[in-house]
Amino acid sequence: MHRIEGALTYIGRVLLSTTPDERLSLIRSQRLIRPLHLYVAYQIYSRFNVSPEAILLEAKLPLKNVDVLVVEKVGSQALPVMAISIRSQLASIKKNFTNNVNQLQGELLALRSYHPTLSVGLLYLLSRKDYTTGEDCVEYYTKQIPKKLLPLIGVGGFARDRFDAALILVADWNEKGEPQQVGVPALSFLEAYNEENFWHEVSLLIGKSAIYSPYTLAVLMKDEEQRKFLN
Repeated sequence: MHRIEGALTYIGRVLLSTTPDERLSLIRSQRLIRPLHLYVAYQIYSRFNVSPEAILLEAKLPLKNVDVLVVEKVGSQALPVMAISIRSQLASIKKNFTNNVNQLQGELLALRSYHPTLSVGLLYLLSRKDYTTGEDCVEYYTKQIPKKLLPLIGVGGFARDRFDAALILVADWNEKGEPQQVGVPALSFLEAYNEENFWHEVSLLIGKSAIYSPYTLAVLMKDEEQRKFLN
């Protein structure tokens, strides 16, 4: 799942091949979007040269589980650098969208209360069609996303109650289960939260969090290295 199109195709074909009851069970369990977990992990590895051992999936932190977590090894400890939450809403959209957004905000605050310097990103997948009702939700999204979801995304600077980067997808699948563009002018505001912008923001956040020093005390305890250090 190196590319987002592959992850979305996998999801679309599962949606197409399951019965309504099986589909709802998968959606509610979140197992359906695990391909997006793999996509995010592979992108972090390939784009930023992060060691695979430093990219954790479904990691357990105090107060919250994290879908994808980048850690940095400092001595014998693994310190969290960036968390990425991956969410979807494919069914019961009008019924649950507000609750889902409120839950996201609560989880973000919980994370930041325990790890105040942690960078946090969000990947949110929304379906154009509600798989419970069959309804086209574009009009609903044009009103509700700017009102409820976008205020949770920070614009510059650090805010403990805002995500530092976000990728928001409104997906539509054809009869083969392949993703296709939702070419609706009313949703053009989501272009600011596209794939490339998201990874650009993540690159800045991971870069800011990285710790580098040319010296360690272990090295400087050697007389020769200490003399070099003292010049």
